[in-house]
Amino acid sequence: MNLEIVQGLTAIIKPGSVAELRVLQARDGNYTANYTGYFNNIEKMAEAAARFNGNAPAVYFTLNECNPALLARAANRMVKAGQKSSSTTDHDIIKIRWFPIDADAVRPAGISSSSDEHREALNRAEAIMDYLSDFDWNPPFFCDSGNGAHLLYPVDLDNTPENVELIKTCLASLSQKFSDD
Repeated sequence: MNLEIVQGLTAIIKPGSVAELRVLQARDGNYTANYTGYFNNIEKMAEAAARFNGNAPAVYFTLNECNPALLARAANRMVKAGQKSSSTTDHDIIKIRWFPIDADAVRPAGISSSSDEHREALNRAEAIMDYLSDFDWNPPFFCDSGNGAHLLYPVDLDNTPENVELIKTCLASLSQKFSDD
């Protein structure tokens, strides 16, 4: 078991709740495949994620709490995703646990940021953190994404249209204040 993965997942996923683990373009023999699984067991999720280490460019999980019924798709295990993938949709989220802020340089898809762009994105994330701390927001998880930064602020909201709109409005307000060319 990979203790670092377990610690990271435990910090973000509420114990006993359901999250989806997705793996994109994993090497599988002579071709690539996408995989998905639903987990309410952090240790099993960490083991599944570790198995793809070095074999896929993207391994990630849902930040927000999924409907427990989704465990029926692949309970605490990974399966190949079909052409009509059964991955999580917005309607499958029952609780919004995180207010995520993504600070990245503007660039075409598939092109990594330069060192200067990466540094500027990290600085911009710190400016956003400082701004929100002025309103008594608790410090977020600050994550270096390699191209920029992610700020994850804990929240506890039902997945309702009103709360989704609240998140969108807050992100738009921050974007208006902090985004540039």
